[in-house]
Amino acid sequence: MAALELWLDDYSDIYSDFDSRLYTKRRVSEDFVEELKRAFAHRDEFTTDLVLRIPVEKRDQSQEPFITESLYTFFKKRRSAYELMFNKKRAGSWLMLLAGILVMGAGSVVTFTIEHSVISQVLRVILEPGGWFFVWTGMDSLFYDLKGIKKEKKFYTDMATLHWHFRPVEK
Repeated sequence: MAALELWLDDYSDIYSDFDSRLYTKRRVSEDFVEELKRAFAHRDEFTTDLVLRIPVEKRDQSQEPFITESLYTFFKKRRSAYELMFNKKRAGSWLMLLAGILVMGAGSVVTFTIEHSVISQVLRVILEPGGWFFVWTGMDSLFYDLKGIKKEKKFYTDMATLHWHFRPVEK
């Protein structure tokens, strides 16, 4: 079990520069989140603790529990959002795949059971590519689109379960 350490100039490095509310209400900076992603992408060992290093003269221990709580809340909300997005996308992908199979089945029925006429040929020309489109799009979404969402969901899950600590940096 290892700890990852990040050095901050002060607490505001964690939060958006455009949000001047108290630490418990401020939005977490996307720069901070991206830096966390980069730091965790280059780790080989399992990390359970994240240590945020703050210069001694800028450290305010009375604010740290509020900051830690706001970080937990932020990452839990993001995890929930990505979980919901993942479930919706997966359900939509399966629905698209099923629709494709049904449209292709309807095309087969038209091809093999209806008398060869202009209408049956037009239906076949419409249904076959439509069915392949739905199948292809559903499979593409299942195998490729969900991968990125799953990666983000895992990152936010990991962040929501970390133990956050503040430590001083002495010059």
